Amino acid sequence: MKFLDTNVIICFLTDLNPGLRNRAESCLLSGEGYLVPDVIWHEVVYVLTGRFKLQRQPVAHRLIEFIRQPFIVVQGKEALIAALLSWAETGCDFVDCLLVERAREAEAQAVVSFDSHFSRLGYPHEVPG
Repeated sequence: MKFLDTNVIICFLTDLNPGLRNRAESCLLSGEGYLVPDVIWHEVVYVLTGRFKLQRQPVAHRLIEFIRQPFIVVQGKEALIAALLSWAETGCDFVDCLLVERAREAEAQAVVSFDSHFSRLGYPHEVPG
């Protein structure tokens, strides 16, 4: 198993550089498994929506399709998928949506934050103090 960096995912998903896209595709379709940690998903979402100015819904659906590929290994895959769907629907930050889904997965009592938008994410939220 190998870890996968953001730039390989971006090259695989976009046509920014056809040569790099072909190399990323050859790598990913080689039969190996690639572990992708949460921090990379955050960066991928940021690049696709920030740099490429893509809309949330298409990004979420394309990433879910990618995550479901047999060569992609994600701890808590269903929580990641739920976070992408929530992010696309609520307009909240992806990191906050992922935090809620990871909290749900861990059966945490609540998410503690000063951010007020957690109430839109349907999970217990506490404000410190």
